[in-house]
Amino acid sequence: MTINLYKKEIVKEFVAELGTLLSIRISQYIRKFKQDDETKFFNEFVICPFQDDYDRDYIKYPANARKHFEEKLDVGFCYVELSGLALTNEKSIEYSLTCHPYFLEEEYDGDSLDFGLVGSKITFYHQSMIDFLEQYDDETWKNIIRNVQKEISFGTLKRS
Repeated sequence: MTINLYKKEIVKEFVAELGTLLSIRISQYIRKFKQDDETKFFNEFVICPFQDDYDRDYIKYPANARKHFEEKLDVGFCYVELSGLALTNEKSIEYSLTCHPYFLEEEYDGDSLDFGLVGSKITFYHQSMIDFLEQYDDETWKNIIRNVQKEISFGTLKRS
């Protein structure tokens, strides 16, 4: 992973809150659909097809698992996609995620945010993602953080 440098403490706070929310949602998904076993979830994406094997089922199964995960993740204020999974050196799962930040502007039509999530810690793959977020004013971030915190509080209670 890369090192992320923040100029605005409030953006760093947002990233921490988003990491907490995503971690909670992923845990809830795994508890509900994978009998609380993260390994079962991870293993759905591990395939070892032969090079000359044209059986599309090898590809369909992880594609369907990804689609189910994204549909059920249920992050209320943005759309999150799963780009990939990897094991860290410490044997933790790193979720590579893409977030479409519609929460920044109603008619947002810009780039998506690509980052890794290990536990509840988000690390952006490119410093330009943080630089992009830091162009928004503190008042915007205060409102967004409030919405994320509501999502954490109320959404977690509702799904428990």
